[in-house]
Amino acid sequence: MNDEFLIRFGGENHIRVETLTEFLDSYRLLLYRINKQLGHSENDLIVDVFPPEDGSFKIRISPKYQSQLLNTISGIVAGTLSGLLLAWILTNDKNISVDEIAKIVESIESKNKKEITQQVYNIYQEIEVRQTINQTFEIVSKDENIQSLDISQNNKEILNIPKSDFQKYIRPQTLVHEKVLETEKIDIDKISIVIKTVVFEGYAKWTFIWNGYPITASIKDDIFLKKMNNEAFKRGDVLQVRLKKKSIFNEELNTYIVDEKSYEILEVLNHISRNNNESYTLGLK
Repeated sequence: MNDEFLIRFGGENHIRVETLTEFLDSYRLLLYRINKQLGHSENDLIVDVFPPEDGSFKIRISPKYQSQLLNTISGIVAGTLSGLLLAWILTNDKNISVDEIAKIVESIESKNKKEITQQVYNIYQEIEVRQTINQTFEIVSKDENIQSLDISQNNKEILNIPKSDFQKYIRPQTLVHEKVLETEKIDIDKISIVIKTVVFEGYAKWTFIWNGYPITASIKDDIFLKKMNNEAFKRGDVLQVRLKKKSIFNEELNTYIVDEKSYEILEVLNHISRNNNESYTLGLK
């Protein structure tokens, strides 16, 4: 399934080309930033734009690889964008809580509301994201031909804002730039690691070498674990994975410190054998 946004600029006169391009670029950056937060690259997501008709244009996002996994991700990306926009217009508080985000996400039609809630909460903390959303309202407010902004996702209205309210959603730069300090944060990175110790039972932790340092991590990828019955894994083999880790803010040092017990491998993308250099693509076919 493809996820679509219909963006309609109300008004009787033609809008400026600069308005269209600048507004679209902002939304494209938001979509790719969300996709990256989910642990995927820009190449994993296609953003198609349909030509404007009657003061509107349509953005369609879809996975490059037509699998159930990436179709689910495109829905999470779309839902997260809707959640970010709703969070922006429904609250002036950048310290919005997860529970408040969850209430906002309730209005979004999705089977992945829990995941969308967490993504909205995490991404809303980023200065660049809040700055980009703020910029979209600055863009439409500068075009005198635009009388309203209407955005819908999959034919369900998300925003419907008259021109008289545009200024309400343009925040002072001090509110946009000041970053919310989280006591802990979660990162998901696509990395390559070297196997040091193999564990063949359940979700027990393997030992790996990452950037020259040993780490232990449990593997949560059931598809990969089933393949262990038929594939040989040994010390020195390389795995390309999506690694999840948690960092805790240390007030005394004024920095985040990675919780070394928090490492989890969410997905194994490739197994590269040390001996024959054969590559096995897992989970993305």
